[in-house]
Amino acid sequence: GLTSSSEEDSFSSSSGMSSSSNSSSGDSMKLEMDDMPASSSSAAARQSLPQNAYWVQRTIREAIYGRVLFAVVLKRRNNPTDGAEWEVTKDHCAVKELSWQHIKRESGKLAEDPIKEVSAMQYMKKWFEGQRVKATSPMMDADALLSNNTVAESFQAMRESNIMMPLDLLTDDRNLYNIMPYCDGGELFERLDMNERFSEEEARYWMDQVLNGIENLQHVGVCHRDMSLE
Repeated sequence: GLTSSSEEDSFSSSSGMSSSSNSSSGDSMKLEMDDMPASSSSAAARQSLPQNAYWVQRTIREAIYGRVLFAVVLKRRNNPTDGAEWEVTKDHCAVKELSWQHIKRESGKLAEDPIKEVSAMQYMKKWFEGQRVKATSPMMDADALLSNNTVAESFQAMRESNIMMPLDLLTDDRNLYNIMPYCDGGELFERLDMNERFSEEEARYWMDQVLNGIENLQHVGVCHRDMSLE
């Protein structure tokens, strides 16, 4: 199976807030549910275990309240016979690691509030999924749909709304982990800096997405307040 080292953390999830258990490898950690059975022949018991994990590969960049990490999404195997509990998928994600100590120390001092940011993202995700449920599966519970959300579905929602949709939210005593789809296209600021100016056609292409995102935020009842090219 996959093991984490001091440079590679592995976060496991049940699509919600989870408690942590530190591994014996220094800074490595694996976030999981408390008192979870190590193995079980019961399909129901296995289904109650975290179904996704996030295998951290590297640091993308430092952030105000911590750092942003690049990770590979792992999927729990249904019937492992060779001892390997997790399966590596082709999906990637970004893990925004936010220090609780920093959050508490800077609370009310900075314009950026990570707790409000995370709360708003969770609220928007549930709102959009609820709208999708009403349109396609009126009898399905929105919370059930959220718990089975995949990277592909999050990207699809992001393409339609032009709003970043979170994949997961985890926490331990040290950090809050906001799991999001990994977007490798860079920043709009970098593209403008490289080209110095946009043609009218390209400006329309970008502004169509920006305005679509703003319109969708207004539908949900959220005001961004900090829009920029970065």
